[in-house]
Amino acid sequence: MKFEEKILKFIAKYRLLSLSKPVLVALSGGADSVALLLVLRKLGYEVAAAHCNFHLRGEESNRDEEFVRQLCHSTRTPLYVADFDTRKEAALRKESIEMAARRLRYDWFARLRAEKGYERVAVAHHRDDNVETFFLNLVRGTSLRGLAGMRPMRDNIVRPLLCVSRAEIEDWLKEQHQTFVTDSTNSDTEFRRNKIRHELLPIMREMNPSFDSGLSKTMQRLYELEEMENGKTLMIIGKAMSILPDGIALNAEALRNEPLLENILFLVLSHYHFTPAVIEDVAKKLGEPQGRLYKEGNYLLSCNPRLLEIRRQPAELKDTAIGIGTNTLPDGSIIEISTLDINDLPEPEEADKQKKRFATPPEVAYIDRACIEGKMVCRSLRSGDKFSPFGMRGSKLINDFLSERGFSRIDRLATKVVCDERKILWIVGVRIANSCAVSERTKEIVRLELK
Repeated sequence: MKFEEKILKFIAKYRLLSLSKPVLVALSGGADSVALLLVLRKLGYEVAAAHCNFHLRGEESNRDEEFVRQLCHSTRTPLYVADFDTRKEAALRKESIEMAARRLRYDWFARLRAEKGYERVAVAHHRDDNVETFFLNLVRGTSLRGLAGMRPMRDNIVRPLLCVSRAEIEDWLKEQHQTFVTDSTNSDTEFRRNKIRHELLPIMREMNPSFDSGLSKTMQRLYELEEMENGKTLMIIGKAMSILPDGIALNAEALRNEPLLENILFLVLSHYHFTPAVIEDVAKKLGEPQGRLYKEGNYLLSCNPRLLEIRRQPAELKDTAIGIGTNTLPDGSIIEISTLDINDLPEPEEADKQKKRFATPPEVAYIDRACIEGKMVCRSLRSGDKFSPFGMRGSKLINDFLSERGFSRIDRLATKVVCDERKILWIVGVRIANSCAVSERTKEIVRLELK
C-alpha cells in the first residue's frame, strides 16, 4: 500500500481530520514533521505550521527555525513561530527541561488553535515512537493504558503517522526529493528514549525482523481491551465522583472494595500527572485512618477514610489588613465588614426564641467591638494556631478543631483566619472565638461576612 494511501485510511478509520476544516501541523524541521506537513498537503488538507524554538541547542536551534521558514515559504504554508526560554521556565516551575518544553509546546498549540480557528493540531509521532513509548512506560511502571501506547487522537491533538515507521517516512521523503534537519541529541544515549531506540530495539529486531509490526498489533489489542475496561471503570467513577469548585472528590468508602480500584485511580489521577508509584500507594492505603497528602504540580491529593480529593493547591494568604467596608483579598474572596448597635439586631423569630440570640450562618460572624485590640488582618491558617471556640471550654489547636469536624488536609490549607494584634477572632466561615462573642455587656457589634 502506498504511503499516502496508508495515512489516508488511518485518518478515515479514526476520523482524525476533515477536508473542510484547516489543521495546524507541529513542524520541527525533522523528517517526521516535514513528511506530515507535505503528505497532508498532498492529500488535500488545508494546513498551517507551528514551530517552537526552545533555544536548547545553540545555533542548531536557529538552523532548524531557518529551515522551517524556507520550507513554508517555498510551499506557501502559513507559519507561526514561538521562542521560549526553556531553561528559565524549567527552573521557575522546578521541572525537567523535557517536561517544560512539552508543557510550553502544547500550551502554545492550544492557544493558537483557539485563536486562529484550527480544528485540530497534528503532531508527527509515528509507529517507532509508539514502540519506544511502550518500553518507556514499561520501565517506569504503568497500567494497561500506558502499554496501549499513544492514541491516534486525544482532545484536539491528532497523530496521523502512527500507522507508518520511521524508515517508511524517510523512504517517502527520498522519493519526494525533500530534505530535512536532524537533531544531534537524537543519538545521545544519555536520554532514556534514545537508549531504547539505539540499544534495546536493535536487539529486538535482530531476534524478530517483524518485531515492530507485531508489537504494534499487540498494542492495538491492548488499546481495545483498555477501552472496554474503561467503559466499566467510567461507570464506577461516575457514581463515586463529585465536582468541587477547585477540583474533584471520590467517595473512598464506595471504592475501597472495588476489584478495579487501581485502574479507577490510574484513570483519574494520571490526568493530574500523579505517578504510578503514588497511585499504587493510594490504592494500598485507601481507608487508613491517618490521612495522607500528595503533591503533583499545582495539584494536591488528600486521602482520608471517607474521601479522596484532588484540588488545586491553595495559595498562601499573607497578613492582609482589613477594615470597615468591602475587603477584597488576594485570592479573590471578599469580606464585608460593618458596625451596628446592639439594638439594631433583628429580633429572632418565635421558633428561635430557645436558641442563642446571635446564632448565625457560618459565613457571617458577629463580634463584640470592645474585644478587638488594634487593627485586624486576614491570613492563612498556620501550624500551631490556637483559639477558644465559641460554645466550648478551653483552647484548642485549630487544625485539630477542623479535623474533628471533617475538614480535609486541603480544606485546612485553604482555611483563613481573622486576627487582631493579639489573637484569632474568627476562623473564616467556620466559628468565632469565645473571647470576642457578643454578650449582654456588648454595646457595639462588628459584623463580618464572607462573600
